[in-house]
Amino acid sequence: MIERYLNLYSLALLGVVLTLFVCLFASTPIVCGLGPNVRLPWAANASELAGSEDDLQIFVKKDRAIFIGPIAVPAKQLGSELAYIVSKTGTQRNVVISADSSVPFSLVQNVLAASRDAGFNQLSLVTFRGPRIEAWSAARSKRVTATSF
Repeated sequence: MIERYLNLYSLALLGVVLTLFVCLFASTPIVCGLGPNVRLPWAANASELAGSEDDLQIFVKKDRAIFIGPIAVPAKQLGSELAYIVSKTGTQRNVVISADSSVPFSLVQNVLAASRDAGFNQLSLVTFRGPRIEAWSAARSKRVTATSF
């Protein structure tokens, strides 16, 4: 009789643990603020980026889609969206731009210009520093900035 109760308690505990694991696994990208995957350009002499939770993350994907955080923004509306963010949060936030290495630099320049025109003063481009390899998925954890504007 006791063995039967132990099995029921074990199953109940296993169900709770698995539920917590699934919830944690599903919420990790949201909590960590991970944006879309981008293949970062390589830079030999980049310096470390001291990021914070207040940084405004802008991503430019391979297909030229632009994201502010996890939210897709049409390129024509980027300036107005950034101006809205400035009106709500001020200009003291650091803008961190992660652009795919295959994106034309003119598009990155447009994002930089829109950020500057909106009033942001601290702009950073994110690159990958390390051995020049094609296995770029490991590079997401080694984000550095090559240039601050």
